[in-house]
Amino acid sequence: MGVLATRKVMKLCTATILALALTACTESETGAGAPTAQSDPAKQTESVADQAPLFTQSTVIIQSGDNQHQFDIELAATPPARQRGLMFRQSMAADAGMLFAFEQDRHIVMWMKNTFIPLDMLFISADGAIVSIAADTTPHSTVRLQSGGVVRAVLELNAGTAKRRGIKAGNIVRHEIFGNITAP
Repeated sequence: MGVLATRKVMKLCTATILALALTACTESETGAGAPTAQSDPAKQTESVADQAPLFTQSTVIIQSGDNQHQFDIELAATPPARQRGLMFRQSMAADAGMLFAFEQDRHIVMWMKNTFIPLDMLFISADGAIVSIAADTTPHSTVRLQSGGVVRAVLELNAGTAKRRGIKAGNIVRHEIFGNITAP
């Protein structure tokens, strides 16, 4: 084979490899074989605004002795919401939090992987009583933080909040999921 023929073969191989690479990139972005908005008319009118939100907004009140502490929270009540949690967030308001609600009472294990904010985790029984608190958790840690008993929910607040406000095990968290407060 001559030099000219070899160059043509090399150009053809390079073009084929490039075409395959572009095809692979396109398939990985949409999922191989997955319909796109252009190929599926039912998807053409669907937008992000039409999809259900991952979290719902709510409020919890923690009864600590004679004091009541109110927090604006996001409720994580579905498996995708609980899996996402506060991961990748850079900050959270001082009076905010996230309440992870589970369908059944059980021992819960949490971790801080991909979580940038140090947190206090309040493990809460089905009646709203705080069973235990994992205070001042370490961002990005894969240490398993255990509930220390059977619980129904976990409330995540900014680290130091429980100590600063005198919140401790035995205090009561009031929210609709515990049946100890009604929704507004």
